[in-house]
Amino acid sequence: MNRAVSPYLSSQLKPNLAKKTVRKVIAEIRRQKLEFDTIVFSGYSGSLIAPAVAMLLDKSMAFVRRETHHNHSGQKLETSGATLESFIIIDDIVERGNTIKRIIKRIQDTIGYSDAKCVGVILYDGGGSDSIVKELRASGIPIFVI
Repeated sequence: MNRAVSPYLSSQLKPNLAKKTVRKVIAEIRRQKLEFDTIVFSGYSGSLIAPAVAMLLDKSMAFVRRETHHNHSGQKLETSGATLESFIIIDDIVERGNTIKRIIKRIQDTIGYSDAKCVGVILYDGGGSDSIVKELRASGIPIFVI
């Protein structure tokens, strides 16, 4: 039998590891005393972890789609009426910082959300590139690596 194994998504697809990741993200949010109304995420990995965190913390959610992805709604920013006054981003790692920058820009470019403020980014899979994390922090984006 051929088994499809994804080392990239193993911490999100295995229930015991996903639960552990969700608990770690919530603990970091509480430790940092982040105050926000919405949890924002993008991509497959984020969509496996962020909604569980949002539901447990009773927070609104927003999903930012990539430019090239086609979807039923045609929207690049999907919410259920979130105010998005202040938000955190939950993502796995940062390679070049493009996803984080794209998420923030997409939100601030959307009518009604131009004043939205990112109060933190939680990276739950080890952070990724140290130099990019430092660059994002230097630009004023609070990054928390767990």
